[in-house]
Amino acid sequence: MRCAHVIFYTVVSLAVIGIGSFAFAGEPMKCEVGPVDKTIGTGDWFVYGCEDDKSLVFVTKKNNPAFPFFFMYAAVDGKYKLHGEGNGAKQYTKLAFEELKAYKWENFESLLLETSQKSSLAELKNTNTKQRKGTQE
Repeated sequence: MRCAHVIFYTVVSLAVIGIGSFAFAGEPMKCEVGPVDKTIGTGDWFVYGCEDDKSLVFVTKKNNPAFPFFFMYAAVDGKYKLHGEGNGAKQYTKLAFEELKAYKWENFESLLLETSQKSSLAELKNTNTKQRKGTQE
């Protein structure tokens, strides 16, 4: 059972960081923008933005009792849907689902902005580090 959790988390993590992709909303897309840390329900989650600038993926952190689990918030047939998968404890995944289900578009829009800003900041730091290393050589 523990091996199954590790395998699931690895697959989800690889998909979220862009080595894989999600196809819940139709065409596969990369979801590697961010992540930002959020508490949802009673647990800690990583939140990633996707390349369409409209979709989000919520992935449980290892310390979350809902681990291993993820939610995808994406457009399906012109309407936004919240979809979840995993083997985490149902009572905790249900709490997170209920909280996310109550979100309004503004909540998701705010998360999209946060993930984008975090990625932009990380890219800027990476560029600055490379530039400093280049001037030292």
